[in-house]
Amino acid sequence: MCSKVNSYLSDLSRFLTARNLQLSPTKSTATIFTNWTKEYRLELDIAVDGVKIPTVNNPKILGVTLDSLCSFSPHTTAIIAKVQSRNKILKSLAGSTWGKDKETLLATYKAIGRPVLNYAAPIWSPRCRGTQMRKLQTCQNTALRTSTGCLLMSPIEHLHNETLMLPVKEHNELHSKPCLLGCFRRNHPCGHLLGAEPPPRNIPHTTAIIAKVQSRNKILKSLAGSTWRKDKETLATYKAIGRPVLNYAAPIWSPRCRGTQMRKLQTCQNTALRTSTGCLLMSPIEHLHSETRMLPVKEHNELLSRQFLLGCFRRNHPCSHLLGAEPPPRSIKRSFLDYVDDVVQYADRTSDATDFRQVLTAIHSGAINTFTDSLPVNGVLGVKAPPIADEELQLPRETRVTLAQLRSGYCSRLNSYLSRIDPDISNICPACNESPHDTGHLFACPTNPTHLTPSSLWSDPVETARFLGLPLDDLDDNTDNPYHPNGD
Repeated sequence: MCSKVNSYLSDLSRFLTARNLQLSPTKSTATIFTNWTKEYRLELDIAVDGVKIPTVNNPKILGVTLDSLCSFSPHTTAIIAKVQSRNKILKSLAGSTWGKDKETLLATYKAIGRPVLNYAAPIWSPRCRGTQMRKLQTCQNTALRTSTGCLLMSPIEHLHNETLMLPVKEHNELHSKPCLLGCFRRNHPCGHLLGAEPPPRNIPHTTAIIAKVQSRNKILKSLAGSTWRKDKETLATYKAIGRPVLNYAAPIWSPRCRGTQMRKLQTCQNTALRTSTGCLLMSPIEHLHSETRMLPVKEHNELLSRQFLLGCFRRNHPCSHLLGAEPPPRSIKRSFLDYVDDVVQYADRTSDATDFRQVLTAIHSGAINTFTDSLPVNGVLGVKAPPIADEELQLPRETRVTLAQLRSGYCSRLNSYLSRIDPDISNICPACNESPHDTGHLFACPTNPTHLTPSSLWSDPVETARFLGLPLDDLDDNTDNPYHPNGD
């Protein structure tokens, strides 16, 4: 890019010299406009007649301060400082009990303050962030309070109603719309912008993923509720249409994904797991993964990245050259190469296909075990949750949802949960009036003794469901049990 600019400047310099004019390098500056923050501080190698032109990130042209990222944040910062200094003039003209009247002060503000907020508004105001716009509005609020004598607690709406003035944002929009309307005029210099195609949106990859997974989560919600339709094995649907979106090309983008974006991706998966298990929103995320035996998004993508990196050690792999490549001289974000220390021990087992599959399985098992070991203890048991017995598969969905909720410690059948969302409900057992009424108390209530324990929710779900009065199949309501909502 710099070479093309230098070539053009050479032609321009010859053109001006032939007409006894001269291009002054000392009065010229160079600015790069980009949406990549890494290029923000680049020093451009642009020169005129051998004299280098200085690179300026925030040039000021016709009173508008530009910036390389086109955010106009430096421009609004300059505006704020200028309006604040001019607001001091208003304060020197009047106080709450002395000075000029409101109309004079407003006329002064409209003459020296508001034009600063409105100057070239069609250029920078539409791209101004909400935070910057609120700061500009604060400057105007100060001027209006000074003009009206209102106190700091006075509503902003009252200030504008009292002075018959628009807020900054609305006023700048008012200036922008006539400017746009002028573009429709014949031979207007900006008329070509009206028919131009909008530039392609630079949508972050994770944003596109989130939108896609959220739309597919709606399919899961249409397949099951907390008491009807498909069982927990509807999880296979999520694994078929949802999780592949989160994992696709993970070695490329996942290592460079920010924590905020990764948490948003995890939220999408949490929604799918809650839909599949029927657990409530208060249920711990660890319980969701323990209940469904699935890895979180970050750990799963790291697993796929390590397996892909291991494949790079195979002979003739198209990415094998990356293993011995020197790191670039500048600081870069993470990539899947950061996991090389975890898989280099298997590098000599990549030639044979059987060994390679075994190594992939070992990496998979290692990731599962690492995550399982990192899980906190279950809030109901006080220890890590054991596997759930396979016999739970024969229970209807409503019963399985209730059991899953009880295993998490947050269930609509427990007053310990209901009391948190409704202060009028007491956290006491309705049968024995003891507190707290949590999962553990269901198995220790003196009015309904049993040999079962909270661990039976995992080891003996059918017998536990029968004890709690939950339906054992779609036709059996088990209403004879006193714990059943319709029981005696």
